[in-house]
Amino acid sequence: MKRIWVLLLVGVVSVVSLGAPSEALTPSHRTIDDKTGDAPAQVDITRLQVSLTSKRLQATFHVRDLTRKRRSSYWIGGDFFAGYPDLWLITWKDKSGAVVTDLRAGEDGFRRHCQHARGTWNYKKDFVHVSFPQGCKGYTFSDGKFAASTEMGSSYDGVPDFKLAAAKVSVARGASMAALPPVTWSGWQGVKFDTKLTAAHAQLGGTLTRSATPYGCGDVLTLTNGRMDGNVFRHPHRVGNISVLGKVAYPLGIRSSMTPAKIKKLVRQSKFTLRTRRYDPYGTATYDYHNWVVGAKGHAFYFAYSEGSASTFRMGLAATAKVARGQMNMNGC
Repeated sequence: MKRIWVLLLVGVVSVVSLGAPSEALTPSHRTIDDKTGDAPAQVDITRLQVSLTSKRLQATFHVRDLTRKRRSSYWIGGDFFAGYPDLWLITWKDKSGAVVTDLRAGEDGFRRHCQHARGTWNYKKDFVHVSFPQGCKGYTFSDGKFAASTEMGSSYDGVPDFKLAAAKVSVARGASMAALPPVTWSGWQGVKFDTKLTAAHAQLGGTLTRSATPYGCGDVLTLTNGRMDGNVFRHPHRVGNISVLGKVAYPLGIRSSMTPAKIKKLVRQSKFTLRTRRYDPYGTATYDYHNWVVGAKGHAFYFAYSEGSASTFRMGLAATAKVARGQMNMNGC
């Protein structure tokens, strides 16, 4: 079976930005015309249009003849490769004819599903358009040198390398560059509880800190808007806790920015039972309140707050109620 790939190589940074600032005159949008007749029509680039902003990277590959074949014998994809860490963004047609658009990160080539990535194929006008959101899976497309190419079997076409600098797009304070899916009772972003954190890291990217100790601390995977860890879990190298920030929602629509009173109201409106324990951690009669809700599959949502406070100081979804209570009592991890 022959496959068609459409590839765009980009500079990318995970978690932190690397590299020198871009040149002052480097554009954020480019249109590049390419010589025709130097590759089979299906992969012969005639024009590339690409743009980079602080919110999204987009590219349109115009080819001589974007052919639709029966039985999905041709694949077309986008493969975005970067300096460090490597990041590939790829769009292709599967055997059912459905368009699939995903990330491949690192030299290991593990796939990271990016929910808001898009691939559009227009057979009448002979172009493939790909669009990827900044911040997806913790990655940000940076200013730098780009390249674009197409490939089908041993056939290949490409345009000369070029530079892009991201145009700034205003984003509301505290907002995420890319909307992330909510945390469910099963897990987050396709990662379930008890998954090895190394496997979660391979799937989602981010930064993995191997900090498991005999005293209850576990490994920690830090992501764009949250973290997964094995703290106070029976398997410190596996996902036992998920904590998120910003607009990412927990079960029942709860968010970290909500007041304790609002969270309690949402729990009371649900079918679940709120459990609460009161503590006086410093013997000053100023109490902390530890709260948890056991949901589907025995997983527990928890939140803790101090008396008189309008915000929580700890929140998350844990594999068990025991882990939830341990997370609220935890110090030093």
